[in-house]
Amino acid sequence: MGDVAPPTDTLQPILGRDRELAALADLIGLGGSEPRSRSVLLAGDAGVGKTRLLRELVTRARDSGWRTLVGHCLDFGDSALPYLPFSEVFGRLALEAPAKGSASYIIAAADTVMNRSSAGLLEEVFPGVPLTRDVGEFGSLLATGRAREALGFVPQHSWRDYLAAS
Repeated sequence: MGDVAPPTDTLQPILGRDRELAALADLIGLGGSEPRSRSVLLAGDAGVGKTRLLRELVTRARDSGWRTLVGHCLDFGDSALPYLPFSEVFGRLALEAPAKGSASYIIAAADTVMNRSSAGLLEEVFPGVPLTRDVGEFGSLLATGRAREALGFVPQHSWRDYLAAS
């Protein structure tokens, strides 16, 4: 999982976004004497350049020695994934900087909130990534086995018990 979409245009200069890029850089303290710990939410219609703007900001921050973490929001029509940005950010942090003497566990419902098969969702969002275990039609794509083995975690609630199928 990468921080931002694959860098297909990093050799091309970013055009028409100087004002927005400067505002974002100033907001987080990039280029200033004192970096500030901030989060930034970029929102807008598809195709307006959010990913390219973010990629440029991340590149400048990394070039200045900053650590960057990026999470994405995906809109699947009637079902959004509200915690996806946090899952991505904390997942990346856990992968890149594991603490010694600690263990990480995924605690999640046993099923998804989506009204499409888990295998279909995996193929749509992560094309070509193989499904390595049987998850059933709507089973969670998050592996909770370590939490079950080490902590005795067993999901007791289902998304489907609380959300009406549409």
